[in-house]
Amino acid sequence: MAVICIDKKLLFILNPRTGSSSLGDHLINAFGGEWIPTEIIYHKTLEKKIYPKHNTLDELIEAGLLNDYNLEDFHVFTSTSNPYDSILTLYNKYR
Repeated sequence: MAVICIDKKLLFILNPRTGSSSLGDHLINAFGGEWIPTEIIYHKTLEKKIYPKHNTLDELIEAGLLNDYNLEDFHVFTSTSNPYDSILTLYNKYR
C-alpha cells in the first residue's frame, strides 16, 4: 500500500515493521492523502493479488495504480527502522 498526497506531490511507500501505518494515517489526516489501493485487488495481466499493505513501487506501477500521476513530479519516500529494533519487534511478536 502507498499513500498519495496529490496537493503536496508526495508518495509514501509503506515498509514492514517501521511504523509506516502510523505515518500513512498522519499523511491522510494532515495532508489529505489517500491509500493506494484501498482493498485487495487481483490484477489479471500480472496474475497476482495486489494487497493493501507493503507493496513495492514497481508492483504499484505494474498494476497500473499510479497511471493517473506523473511520478516525476512527486517526492517518493519510505520509512526505515534500526535493524536491531526490527528483529527484536519480530522476535517479540512470535515469542
